[in-house]
Amino acid sequence: MIDWLGLGDIFAILAAIVWALSNILYKGFSHHLTPMQLNISKSVLASAMMLTTIAITQDAALPHHLTSWLWLIAGGVIAISDSAYFTALRNIGPARTLIIESLAPALVGVFNILLLNHYLSPFSWCGIVLTTIGVVIAIKPEKTSP
Repeated sequence: MIDWLGLGDIFAILAAIVWALSNILYKGFSHHLTPMQLNISKSVLASAMMLTTIAITQDAALPHHLTSWLWLIAGGVIAISDSAYFTALRNIGPARTLIIESLAPALVGVFNILLLNHYLSPFSWCGIVLTTIGVVIAIKPEKTSP
């Protein structure tokens, strides 16, 4: 292993690689499946992976509180919105979709202020701006939008 990279750094890089590859796969499958079919396929695959993990780790603990179940169900309902993401991949391509997606941290920061009255530090805002600029530079679309 590389001495200056910690285990967390390695897993962060691997997560970024998997994230990028999944976007390419989603784009490829979007020509053969509707966004809803793609979303359901993704959910079935994720459930199979989760069940495999539970079987390997033998950790089948279920939530005991009603609020935990409600959050779990809400997560499933929110996952339906991935269909909009898959539609964007199909219609405007992965580069433009990822640029729009890179604005999510900034939007969360603004919603923190508006809804929770919680302000991020200037250092956090610099990180958001720097990351967004980096994503825009790295995956700049090759042609202009129609």
